Amino acid sequence: MKYIVTILLSFYFLANLQAQYLKNLQGQPFSDEVLGSTLYTTDGKSSTFAKVLDTQKGNIILVDFWASWCGTCIKEMEFTRKLQKEYKGKKVTFMFLSTDVDYKKWIRGLATINMEGVHYRIDEASKPAIKEFLKIRGIPYYVLLDKEGQIYDPKAPWPHQEKLKNSIDLLLELK
Repeated sequence: MKYIVTILLSFYFLANLQAQYLKNLQGQPFSDEVLGSTLYTTDGKSSTFAKVLDTQKGNIILVDFWASWCGTCIKEMEFTRKLQKEYKGKKVTFMFLSTDVDYKKWIRGLATINMEGVHYRIDEASKPAIKEFLKIRGIPYYVLLDKEGQIYDPKAPWPHQEKLKNSIDLLLELK
């Protein structure tokens, strides 16, 4: 019994450490290693995460980490589609970063989901730095960035949750 209690307390302690780490990311930029991550466009050209973020300066950004094989990711995109309609014409960017390894599967997945937004595929060598920095343990995973590209919520609510809309609305009100 002591062994089980010790294990449970260890899990609780580690979960609290992770939550505190993520809370400390609020208002911070991404690490240089993450900003230097290689992303690929649909036509196969490469860029860095920093350059991609720079193109969206002045916009609130919802970053959606997903993959074409992830059923939950695709299901959640229906709620993202509703958010896109609601925020159309406002300074909100929906950025989809795919963790797909295979380029062709990613392209087929994009055709299937047919989502508006900014689409990139993460280079395989860049994934560990991103996953470690954000403590990503699974997808879908969402990050909300403010108009300056700083992390507002490193583990944002999912699109079906009202809390995400509330956060976006709050960020839109800030000057």
